Amino acid sequence: MSRRRETASVFIISFLVALLVIPAATTAVPTLTSEHYTVKYSVLGHIIYLSIQPSLIGYYGNLSTTIKSDSDWANLVTPEAVQPIADALRSITNGRSNSDEYYADAVLSLVHQIPYNITGPKYPVETLVDNAGDCGALSLFAASILKAGGLDVILIKYTGIDPSHMNVGVCLPNRPAYHSLLMIPTSFEYNNKIYWTAEATSSKDWKVGDQSSTLSGAKPTFISIDNRNQSSPGPISVGVDKVQTIVPITVNVSTEPADSQQNRSLVISGTIPPESSNNDVSLYINKNGTYVDYFQTTADINGTYLYTWNFTSDGTYYVTASWSGNATVAGIDSETLVVFVGPQSLVQFTSDTYNYIIARGIGNPIKPNIGVNNFLSIPLQTNISLSYNFIVLNTGSIASDVATQTITKPASPQINIVNGHTVQLIPRPARTIVIPTAIPRGMEALRLPADFNRTINRNFALVIQKESNGHYSLDAKGLNDYDVSDMQQKSSNTTIVNATQAIQPDTWYRVTNTISDTGIDTNLQTQNETSLLNYSAPHDIEDSNQFALLIANNVDSAIVLKNITVNEVNTMPSIEPTKVASESSPFTLPFLYGALAVMVGFAASLLYAYKKRRVVCRIV
Repeated sequence: MSRRRETASVFIISFLVALLVIPAATTAVPTLTSEHYTVKYSVLGHIIYLSIQPSLIGYYGNLSTTIKSDSDWANLVTPEAVQPIADALRSITNGRSNSDEYYADAVLSLVHQIPYNITGPKYPVETLVDNAGDCGALSLFAASILKAGGLDVILIKYTGIDPSHMNVGVCLPNRPAYHSLLMIPTSFEYNNKIYWTAEATSSKDWKVGDQSSTLSGAKPTFISIDNRNQSSPGPISVGVDKVQTIVPITVNVSTEPADSQQNRSLVISGTIPPESSNNDVSLYINKNGTYVDYFQTTADINGTYLYTWNFTSDGTYYVTASWSGNATVAGIDSETLVVFVGPQSLVQFTSDTYNYIIARGIGNPIKPNIGVNNFLSIPLQTNISLSYNFIVLNTGSIASDVATQTITKPASPQINIVNGHTVQLIPRPARTIVIPTAIPRGMEALRLPADFNRTINRNFALVIQKESNGHYSLDAKGLNDYDVSDMQQKSSNTTIVNATQAIQPDTWYRVTNTISDTGIDTNLQTQNETSLLNYSAPHDIEDSNQFALLIANNVDSAIVLKNITVNEVNTMPSIEPTKVASESSPFTLPFLYGALAVMVGFAASLLYAYKKRRVVCRIV
């Protein structure tokens, strides 16, 4: 039951993603798109439609499935994620005689439609999307649905045989009545309860109580799932006998109102379908390619949700809202916003002689180049048009007006030891100095270099640069004053346009860059398409080209990007980002590669981190 799972990351971009997986000998046909994953199963004459949003898949793909001891298996049982499957099957089986047994058999009927393959331990969501699992993975999936349906279940591991095996134990009020003909139901006693075996693999369409004779000599180990330490950021969505519709949800990032603003915070908001039976929204915050956390909030009756996002560090974040849908509407993710968080302001004061900062001095020396230097770097092709919307937001600031007072230190003698033997008293004259009137506990006034303020990476710039291979790259950077001066002096083909005076906070703008053999053309517009800036940076075949657009002072600020699109110039009009190019598409491969690189780099859309981890255990 061991399996080596290769590491992979599949990024969901806003277009050109369609993956079809056809399972063997089953009616289930899973489909993966940029919006959600769908699959259908046939159970007891009904069609069960499942929809899973990419964010949920990416979340579980980033979690470890390492099994160091038997108890670790319980952590991979996630009834919260598959609760809608349980609810749908319960709606079909309730009212039948022996309804718990009938429900358990319905669960097995669904699980048996997933092909068997050596995979190693996986979360149920992964098993659904992979459309494959071995006895361990399928048992985890079955146990999760059975638990979500209110049944008392355990995992049963069988050793002493080759290969080893796993299935599920189900506690029922009565002896199974629907077991296969000529088979005697198998049970085990654990914790003074009787658990009937439930085989999750698809080799036989067995029901609860059925057990292969090959396990008769195996040694069972019982694994309780009551002490799980895993939760789910949200469930999948399920419809019965009806294809779920897709309703888009929105996400936005804004400045927190001044009267309630907390330091280092923004507001994440958006809408889901109003008056929905499911108002829970999950927010995924990813930093620099790694899942930082997820948060949950609730939409009101109008479908509007709000969440105050507090953060502690600079960097590049990807923000996505996810709604798991309901019986009629499929779960779906919002677009992904790219948020560049700049450095926090420092409490500073100056005297006639020195520049000071109030900070923690011990163990945290003040270093130059405060703030992120490289937020993001993306390779680009030539002959493309790149456009995006951006907004500059205030993230909360520390008051920089520090109350000071002037004090005079009286003259005093100073002891000076010469050669370790001779002691001299050297007079110290009276001094007048400027100090803060109050310093927070644990902080102190630290003397800074005179040019310290010039070393803070406070200039946010979007830089397009020609590389040695003739192609270009787009970099989101935090630059200090010396960086800006260096860029101007480094090459005669460097162009820096400072648009910070034209940019207003809390206002959306759109930038279009056209990169061609003749140079870089840049257009900056307001949301109502009023042009603020048109600039052309000429192309130099021999030398490198560099164009930097300064758009904000990013101290105590965040710059949000959305609607990243790439079009090939001098061709037919490009497809919309949400559509898929057909085989007869007129677009060239360089365009597709360039578009893919940009969308992967910017949107990284929840890092659809289907990480195929190495299996480090085997049931033996």
